[in-house]
Amino acid sequence: MQTEKDPKFEKNEGKEFIKRSLDLAKSKRVERERKTPAEMVQEALSGKPEAIQEMVQGDYDRLRAKISDENDLREEVDINSERITTSYYDSKLEMPNGSLSKLHAVNKIDELLEGESTVEDLKRMARISFDLNGLKPVNDLNSGDHSKGDQYLELARDTINDTLASKEAKKFINDHGLNIDTLLSRDGGDEFGLVITSDKPMDQGFLDGLTDMMKDNLWKSEKAGEILDFSREDILLNFLGIEEADFKKFYDGDLNKVKKDFGIPEDFKYRAAFSGKGSTLYEALNDEENDKVRKLSEEDDIVKIKQAFMGAMFSTSDRGMDEDKKRFKKQLAEKEFGTPEYAMTQVYSRNERERELNRENEELKKQTRSLTTTIEAIREERGGGNCPHCGRSLIG
Repeated sequence: MQTEKDPKFEKNEGKEFIKRSLDLAKSKRVERERKTPAEMVQEALSGKPEAIQEMVQGDYDRLRAKISDENDLREEVDINSERITTSYYDSKLEMPNGSLSKLHAVNKIDELLEGESTVEDLKRMARISFDLNGLKPVNDLNSGDHSKGDQYLELARDTINDTLASKEAKKFINDHGLNIDTLLSRDGGDEFGLVITSDKPMDQGFLDGLTDMMKDNLWKSEKAGEILDFSREDILLNFLGIEEADFKKFYDGDLNKVKKDFGIPEDFKYRAAFSGKGSTLYEALNDEENDKVRKLSEEDDIVKIKQAFMGAMFSTSDRGMDEDKKRFKKQLAEKEFGTPEYAMTQVYSRNERERELNRENEELKKQTRSLTTTIEAIREERGGGNCPHCGRSLIG
């Protein structure tokens, strides 16, 4: 149903709005025309990761070789720069996303295949997969305040970057006789990936040592306890599922009493934790789980082969990450009642219990829909399913 148009708006505000819109568009067009295509490229590159800068610059160089008209070139630069930065950039965390990580890995594999590459050279490339534990409780227990979840993700990103830049990590890398280049990406949700290329072969000990360094630094950080603050009454009660009235009635409004009852230390601080594992390209190609690599043949082109190599490296590190997550949760669960680790287990298991309940709920919905369909079919077979004498339904 259409609503009546306001005549006043039609005659006055409407025309003024259209004029303002037109003037804005014209001024922005003039503003853009004052910039050369090269200046537009530099503007698009400002603050972006090196990998994206290389892609935008490469696109511009190709376009400039093909397009002589400056206005046409300007338009293409505008479109392509926007496409690249939105397709390969996580604007929330201001970092490369998973798509760029995969593209970067494929390009590095291509470089690895140049010249006289050997089997040992496959160890000069690796990926570490990270899963940030506990993001959902951070969002949920802060009453759906997702800005806290964003801070939690930023903490994870900064921990990886700060660790790589630390003296400790530089010494560790130097002690292994390596020079490395890295690309960190957010691969979606609570997962991150670190693609590493080196001038010399890397071994599993190096990857595990670097991963453990990042895990330790994240666990030691005090910032997670500020993001999810268990000294706050609302967060603690939300976590334990206790109503405020019951809290006052049974615990006299004393947070320490309720903490003691549920095995949470008085000074409990929430900790952020990574699960993570790395794999070299060599180990990935040797992984029997990567069937796409094992099915490659002479008939496959180089594009498919490079994609299969990249997929294998990502899959092997992801599986290792999943196994590490299971080990981590098992280790926490073995801690005694009343320890910080025990409390952390309760936070994480709350998340697991919610997921399990959601799965059970979805299964019940499916069963209900199936039962409803069966009932409707029986009713049809019985001519509507009503008793010919009293008119009542023959089925409940």
